Amino acid sequence: MYDTALQSVLPQSYTSNRPRDDFNHRWPAYRDVTWPGRPAKEAVVEKIFDSRRIYSVSRYLFTPGRLYTFLIEGENEPPAPTDSAAFFNSFVVGRTGENDESEGEGEPLLLQPPPRRIGG
Repeated sequence: MYDTALQSVLPQSYTSNRPRDDFNHRWPAYRDVTWPGRPAKEAVVEKIFDSRRIYSVSRYLFTPGRLYTFLIEGENEPPAPTDSAAFFNSFVVGRTGENDESEGEGEPLLLQPPPRRIGG
């Protein structure tokens, strides 16, 4: 959660301005995506630490008063596209129980893995 007074500033900052590369961060990708069924932003960052490189694929989703972010990382190589897709596509929007009739303004989303089938 973040201060709702920043609501008009924070999403614009994240979604309109690609982060700048610096001495140990490189941003090879920054794009619009849909996740889970909503407009979101995906960022790929390469973090350089001496001889190690950490690659992160992050997604940012804004709703009124809230920022949801999830990431998957790989060491010395980016996560495989199939691994990233499987990770991000495994979340669905659920209900929080606070307002089961509709998603009211400011109501938190519940991102949860879909139910698993047990047995064949």
